[in-house]
Amino acid sequence: MDMDSSIAPVNSPLPPSDSPSLPPAASPLPLPWGLAAVCAAGGVVFACLAGGVFAGKVGMLGGLWINGLVFPVGGTGVALLVLGQGRWRELIDRLGLSLRRGDSARATLAGIYGGVGAFAVAIPLVLVSQWGLGWFGMEPPPNWLVMRLRDHPRLDVWISISVLVLVVAPVAEEILFRVVLVEAFEAAELPAAAALSALVFAAVHGRLDQLLGLCVLALWLYRLRMRYDSLRPAILAHAVFNALVLSGTFRQLTQT
Repeated sequence: MDMDSSIAPVNSPLPPSDSPSLPPAASPLPLPWGLAAVCAAGGVVFACLAGGVFAGKVGMLGGLWINGLVFPVGGTGVALLVLGQGRWRELIDRLGLSLRRGDSARATLAGIYGGVGAFAVAIPLVLVSQWGLGWFGMEPPPNWLVMRLRDHPRLDVWISISVLVLVVAPVAEEILFRVVLVEAFEAAELPAAAALSALVFAAVHGRLDQLLGLCVLALWLYRLRMRYDSLRPAILAHAVFNALVLSGTFRQLTQT
C-alpha cells in the first residue's frame, strides 16, 4: 500500500466543528418604566401619609416644605431609584439633559417661548372653566397659593414657595409625568400615552377648574420634550409658566 495515499492533503478542508458558536452580545435590558411608575405612586401615597403625621409638628414653614416635596421625593425620587439600578448612564441619556451648545441655545429659547405660549393658551381655558362651574352653581376650590401667601406674607414663605414652584416642581414633575409615566403607558401599550399622562398630571393638581388648562400645558411640554429629545426645554417652559402664575398671584395680593 502506498504510504502517501493514507496522508490527507495539507490544504484539505477541515471537518465541521461540533463546538457551539459564541452567542451574540446581549442587548441592554429595557428600563423598567412600569415598575418605576407603580413604585412612584406608592411613594407618593407613603409621602402623603408621612407628611400628614409630621406636618403639624414642624410649624407652618416646615409643613409647606413637606407638602411641596411629596411628589419630588415620594414620586420622582422613588422612580429614579428604581430606574437607576445599574443603568444611570442610560437613564441620563433618556432624559436628554445634556445638549450641544447650539442645541442648548435653541432649547433654551424654545423653553422660554413655550412657557409664555402655554400660559397664554391655558389661562383663558381656566377662566372659561371657572365660568362654566359658576354657571352650574359650583364654586372652584380655594387657591392654596393665594391663601398661604395672604395668611403668611413673610419673606421666608415667599422664598420657600418660589423655590418649590420655580425649581423643584418643574424638574420633578417633568421627569415623572413627561418621561416615567409616558414611557410606562407606552410599555403597557396603552393608546394615547401622552394624553393619558396629561390627564393624570391635571388630575393630581386637584383643581377641576384648571383641568383643561393643565392638560394643554402638559401636552405642550410633552411636545417640547419630543421635539428636542430633551427635558431641558420642557423644564424651563414649566418654570416660566409657574413664574407667570406666581407673578399673577403677587399682583392679586398687592391689589387687595
